[in-house]
Amino acid sequence: MVKQIRAFNQLKELALSQEILEDSRTKGVVTALYEALKSRDAEAIQKILAPDLEWWFHGPPSHQFLMRLLTGEQESDFRFVPHSISAFGPTVLAEGFDQSRSIAWVHAWTVTDGIITQVREYFNTSSP
Repeated sequence: MVKQIRAFNQLKELALSQEILEDSRTKGVVTALYEALKSRDAEAIQKILAPDLEWWFHGPPSHQFLMRLLTGEQESDFRFVPHSISAFGPTVLAEGFDQSRSIAWVHAWTVTDGIITQVREYFNTSSP
């Protein structure tokens, strides 16, 4: 019985360490994306984002800064600087705030096989 308990505990520890490793990897992918956005490195951005990225936007249309930036539709001086990035398996949450515009935002990224396959973008709606 003692051997079984030890074996079970070892399996639990292994599963936990695998989960931590996965969280670290997915968080690293999203962190790399924000670095590429900051430096406007289009090649790196293309490698990080799936070509068929699924995009959900929640907020006023005037706040679609990320879409405009990634599609090249319009030059934007908006900077996405996350204040926190947290990973939960394949889901990574990034939160930020632009003080000059009084805009808070949250990105919920899904990372699959080392690339971002989905983003859900949330902006506050108290600003024009």
